[in-house]
Amino acid sequence: MIKVVDGVHVEMTDEEVAEFLASFVVSREPVPPVISDRQFFQELAVRKIITEEQALAAVMTGTMPPAIVGFIAAMPEDQRFSANMLLSGATTFERTHSITTVFGVMFGMDDAGIDQFWRDAFTL
Repeated sequence: MIKVVDGVHVEMTDEEVAEFLASFVVSREPVPPVISDRQFFQELAVRKIITEEQALAAVMTGTMPPAIVGFIAAMPEDQRFSANMLLSGATTFERTHSITTVFGVMFGMDDAGIDQFWRDAFTL
């Protein structure tokens, strides 16, 4: 394959070709529509967003980890109570729920990253 560098046609290395082709690969693995609260908090711990102890407390007693408390505190005041009720009381989390996107963005994930979070959590 050829690429253009400063107006000059240059042969791509095998590594560059592989990287280029990989950029077009779309995961064929479906995104699960729902994950359990245990899967959600465990994946947060796996990713070091919260500690293992905080994940256990969230699932066992509904105690929200500081990262989640901070997430809720950063939301507009009129949305905090609903978010707190959802995150502390839900036994399942839906990928398509509006708070999911907000949560992902606040933790540095785009849609593809959130989808992967859901896939990874689903396997736990």
